[in-house]
Amino acid sequence: PEPGGSQSYIDEIRSAGLTNISVDDLIALKIQGVTPDYIRKIRAQWSDVSIHDLIAMRVQGIQPSDLAQYRQSGLKDISLHQLIALKAVGVTPEYIRAMQAAGFSHLSTHEYLSAKALGITPEFIQKAHAHGFSNLTMRQLIGLKIANVF
Repeated sequence: PEPGGSQSYIDEIRSAGLTNISVDDLIALKIQGVTPDYIRKIRAQWSDVSIHDLIAMRVQGIQPSDLAQYRQSGLKDISLHQLIALKAVGVTPEYIRAMQAAGFSHLSTHEYLSAKALGITPEFIQKAHAHGFSNLTMRQLIGLKIANVF
């Protein structure tokens, strides 16, 4: 412990369960604001989370409660890496619910990622409907978007 009785950052990180940590990883954790409390909360859900995953999660602003919110929106079997990707692309639980309300209730995580990355939104789906296109598949919507049909 440091003078004054407080534990050093590295001691706190080790007490959170990251015992075999390099100097570079320690610096990256500190720079990104990964706290021991954050580590404990994330590891309570994913015991095998890596240091690099923790950093990526923190960079994307992932909170421990996010997993439950995505599951409530219909993504039941979401992996840690999928959660990171969803946050990176901007797929929120609200986006998922809006897409479900627009008729796309059974998309996979990959399909939500692709749709969001390509700009398929409930508004785009409404635009397709306004042009007389209904019952389109996600693949067809993506084709319309890529071709810049409207």
